[in-house]
Amino acid sequence: MAMRGIEERRVATPHERRRFARFAGEGLMARIGEHVVTVADVSLGGLRLAPAASLQRGQMTDIELIPADEAALSSAHAVRVCARVLCVEASGARLAFQSVHYSLARLIIRHVRGQRRDTWLRH
Repeated sequence: MAMRGIEERRVATPHERRRFARFAGEGLMARIGEHVVTVADVSLGGLRLAPAASLQRGQMTDIELIPADEAALSSAHAVRVCARVLCVEASGARLAFQSVHYSLARLIIRHVRGQRRDTWLRH
């Protein structure tokens, strides 16, 4: 079931695992421990970080997603979420959210609504 404002992706091939559309992460940062890193892209299922912030495949980690509000990080609207590291590459790390709660979905939907449609990522 797709959440309002975010379309659920129908898997066309057995190799495609994503259920939800990805969107550019510009304007979102992630705090993992003492590290603050850029969110490269985000969906209701997870995100990609660049750089990887010393993560290892299979690791469970707590992330604080922080939206940028006019060139300043807005910690008042930050959301904490637990994620599993799926892959670590030179370009960054891909993580899957362990659960999607209301606060996380709201943050992602607000982030996507603030983007121009032509900047949304396609597969």
